[in-house]
Amino acid sequence: LVPPPTPTTTPPPRPAVLAPLPTQMAPELPPLLDPELNTSRPLVPAPPPFADATLTDPLLVCVPSPLPTTTAPPLAAVVAPPCTSTIPPDPLVPLPALATTAPPR
Repeated sequence: LVPPPTPTTTPPPRPAVLAPLPTQMAPELPPLLDPELNTSRPLVPAPPPFADATLTDPLLVCVPSPLPTTTAPPLAAVVAPPCTSTIPPDPLVPLPALATTAPPR
C-alpha cells in the first residue's frame, strides 16, 4: 500500500510589477488655529401689515354625538336556488381515437 499524498497549498506566482510610489499631498487650505466668531445678528421680523389684530373663531361647531343603537343584522330570508347539474355540450370537432402503441423491442 501507498500512503495518501500530503495536502499542500501553493499560491500562484505574483506578477512582475513595480511597487507603487509613495505620494504625499498637502491640504488645500492650511488649518485655522481659531474659528471665526459669528458676530451677525438675526434679522428683525417685519411689522404686521395691519395695526388692528383680528381673531377668527374656528369653523367647527360642537355637535353632540348620535345616540348608540343596537340593531341586529338582517337574517337571510332569501331561499337559496335549487341545485342543478348540467352536462357539458357535445364537442364541435370529433375527438381523436384512443390509440395505445407499445414501444419497440
